[in-house]
Amino acid sequence: MKKILGILVLLFVGVLCFYSALLSVEEIPNPIVSGTYASDEFLGATFSFEKEINSFHFYSNQLEDSGLYYFTGDTMVLSGKVIRTDAVIIEERRSEFVVQIDGELYRFHRISNAPTVHN
Repeated sequence: MKKILGILVLLFVGVLCFYSALLSVEEIPNPIVSGTYASDEFLGATFSFEKEINSFHFYSNQLEDSGLYYFTGDTMVLSGKVIRTDAVIIEERRSEFVVQIDGELYRFHRISNAPTVHN
């Protein structure tokens, strides 16, 4: 009888430990990308993100592309008519990202918290 009671106590403690470990694991949220971003390397180019509808607009002196974005981990996937690529969010700031456009890598940084849509 003591043996069965000991096994039940160990099983109970094991379940409690497992459950508390599950509760302590926090889901890492996706980076928040919103507002307007510009590049020092790609002059005149801006990305504008509307987080409420997960849309982006890319301008290079005029509207070049627009589409949707979503995340897989810390990678933002841009899916537009022209731009279909991954952008890597820079972890330490989350206000910058690097994206490949026409085979070149460009770093974009936030210049405004509000999205800028040109007409």
